[in-house]
Amino acid sequence: MTACARGTLVPDGPFVDLVFESMDLLRRMVQNLANAIAEGRYAIPANYANLLYRLEHPEELTGAVRAADKPAEPKVEEAESEPQQDTQQPAELPQPSFTTPEPATQREPAAKTDTPSSATPTADATVKVNMSRLDNLINMVGELVISQAMVSQDPDILLSANRKLTQNVAQLAKITRSLQELALSMRMVSVKATFQKMARLVRDVARKSNKLVEFEMVGDETELDRNVVEAIADPLVHMVRNAVDHGIEPAEVRQQNGKPRFGTVTLCAAHEGGSVVITLRDNGRGLNRDKIIAKAVERGLVDPGAQLSDRDIHNLIFLPGFSTADKVTDVSGRGVGMDVVRTNIEKLRGSVEIDSVAG
Repeated sequence: MTACARGTLVPDGPFVDLVFESMDLLRRMVQNLANAIAEGRYAIPANYANLLYRLEHPEELTGAVRAADKPAEPKVEEAESEPQQDTQQPAELPQPSFTTPEPATQREPAAKTDTPSSATPTADATVKVNMSRLDNLINMVGELVISQAMVSQDPDILLSANRKLTQNVAQLAKITRSLQELALSMRMVSVKATFQKMARLVRDVARKSNKLVEFEMVGDETELDRNVVEAIADPLVHMVRNAVDHGIEPAEVRQQNGKPRFGTVTLCAAHEGGSVVITLRDNGRGLNRDKIIAKAVERGLVDPGAQLSDRDIHNLIFLPGFSTADKVTDVSGRGVGMDVVRTNIEKLRGSVEIDSVAG
């Protein structure tokens, strides 16, 4: 949107949604290219003309941005209703262009290209390496560490009076440790990309549940093993959905209770005592103790009148199929999620803890 580039349009509210929608559509269109080439025909996505119209007329979204802090978008719906008729007639839709772009020299001065011998790599230059090769390298370094330990602990080395040999063996041990640390660090990636995906999730769930939610990230540069980062993505999705759908109250309810209309969900990562602690925090209503106990008694999981600690009550939500939601939605309420969270985290030799205060 050129208006954003010129500074005449602030990219917030519906405009950000429009950007995300455009990115999703472009991604699908690129994914469909292979089939289009094979079939000799490119099928226009159903909402292509609708989205193109809104991109060309961003001023029609302006009236919806400040309407009572709510994602009500009457003008967007009107804009959608007109082009939507065009989707019924694909022959009349504007065709996306996939022609080869002109050489850069026709539009701008040609950039100077250094030869490989004179090129100076930048500090943050990266190279893609196949994961299997990286795993093999780390395994070989592990074998090297074992072999080095065997040499160092050999009685002939330990009892040797050859000072030079002893120094060389000590130097070998130092280099081997450094190599091991370097090899392991090659698998480390920051959690930033995963955290950013949660930001999009918070926005989408907040819109579906008609809530006002701000998302904050802390410590997103914290690094973890690549496999661990990939494994925690699904548990985070479940917990973030719960935080927005169950935890954060509607804006009107928050206002009646003396809270800011916007709820806050904070995702934090930090190193603590040799481990990485990921904390998801929201300033919503908190867990409802009475509701959890009532549901547990109803299902025969707890005896009526049983005295349970806060920890015991909180752990009930990890039971398979357990849910206190009043209605089932496409976001939550099916009792599927928190048991998966605990299972996945424990597979990583981790643990999950809950701390909640009513209100």
